[in-house]
Amino acid sequence: AGCSSGEEGFSISLVLEKVRLEHPHFEYRIEGWDVDPVSVATANRAIYPNTAISTIPLAFRSLLLMGSGKTKGYFTLDKAMRQRCLFKQRSLLIPSEMNFERFHVIFCRNVLIYFKADQVQTIIHSLINRLYPRGLLILGHSEAIEAKAYRLESSGNSCYRVGTAAEGVRSSSPAALVKSGSSAFAFKKSIGSMTRETMTLRKPELILVGASTGGTDALERLLKDMPQGCPPVVIVQHIAHAFAKSFAERLCFAARLKLGDPCESGPIKKDHIYMSWGDYHIGVKRHGSHFFMTTSSEAPLHSVRPSVDYLFESVAASGPSEHIFTCLLTGMGKDGAKGMLEMRRMGSMTATQDEKSSVVFGMPAEAVAIGASQ
Repeated sequence: AGCSSGEEGFSISLVLEKVRLEHPHFEYRIEGWDVDPVSVATANRAIYPNTAISTIPLAFRSLLLMGSGKTKGYFTLDKAMRQRCLFKQRSLLIPSEMNFERFHVIFCRNVLIYFKADQVQTIIHSLINRLYPRGLLILGHSEAIEAKAYRLESSGNSCYRVGTAAEGVRSSSPAALVKSGSSAFAFKKSIGSMTRETMTLRKPELILVGASTGGTDALERLLKDMPQGCPPVVIVQHIAHAFAKSFAERLCFAARLKLGDPCESGPIKKDHIYMSWGDYHIGVKRHGSHFFMTTSSEAPLHSVRPSVDYLFESVAASGPSEHIFTCLLTGMGKDGAKGMLEMRRMGSMTATQDEKSSVVFGMPAEAVAIGASQ
C-alpha cells in the first residue's frame, strides 16, 4: 500500500525471486496500490534509470535486464518478476476501491504519517480485513500503533500479526470456483452480488467473457485460481493494444491457466485463455465437436476492435450453445449486449456484472435492458 513508482515492490520481489529460483515449489505474487495514476503507470512499466542500480546489492543484479539502443541508460527487471508484480490505482481512504483478495503480508510503510488519526484507524481496519489469519502488517518505524486496539500481536519494529480471530477477516476467498462433474458445472459468481449464490447448469464446453472499463480487475477476481480441466476461456477486454499481451500473461498467472495463441490453427484447448493481442477481432467457430479461433481485420464495431459483439455473434452463428457460458462485465457503451442476446437465444447460460460492483455499468446495463442476461 502506497507503492509509489514500484521500487519497494520490486525490491521485495528481488528477494522472493531468489527464493523461488532455489526452491521451485515456492511461489509468490505482489500487488501494489497507490492513489497517483502516474506513479502506478511508472511501476507497471518497470523501467528505471541506471543510476538506481547502485542501491541494489550485487547478489540481486543478475535479475536485472540492461537496456540498449533507445533504452540505453535504463534497466528493467526479469520477466518472471514483472509477471508476478501488478500495480493498481487505489485510494486507502475508500475501502471499496481496494480489491477483495486477501494477502499474507501487507507493507504500508511511511504512508500513514500523511493522514489524520481517524483516517489512520479506517485504513488500518481496511488493511487488517485483507490479511489472512496470522498475516503480517508492516508499517514505517515512525508509524507504530497500539496493537491491542486492533486485536493484533506486536512482532516488534512496527510489525504486527493478525490473530486467528481478527476482526473482519473474510472466511472465504472471492475467487471464482469452477467444479465440473459428469453432468453439472458449478460457477460461484465472484463479482459484487455474484459472491452470494451458486448456479448449476450443464457442463460447459466453452466460457466467453467480455469487458471494458474496470474489466482488468474484474477479470482477475473472476478467474483467479481456476481448477484443472477448466474449459477454454475466450476473452475480449478493451485495452490499449500495446498492453494487451502483457495483461493476458498476468491474467493467466492469476488464473493458473495457460495463454493460447489466437492465431494458432487447431482446436482450442482446455486450461487455456485466449485473447486478442492487437488491432483485430477474435471469434470462435465450431467444427464438429471442436472449437477453433478465428481472427478478422473487419471494421471496428462500436468504435472498438476487438469487439465483444464480434466474439459473441461468431459463436452464436455456429449453432446451439447450451454448453457455453457467456459473461459480460463492467464497461462503457453497449458492446456485447446484442451478441449476448444472440447467445441466449441459442441456449447459452448468460450472466452480467451488477451495477454496485461495476466501475461503469454500461455494457451490463444494455444487456439487461434488452433481456440478454439471465
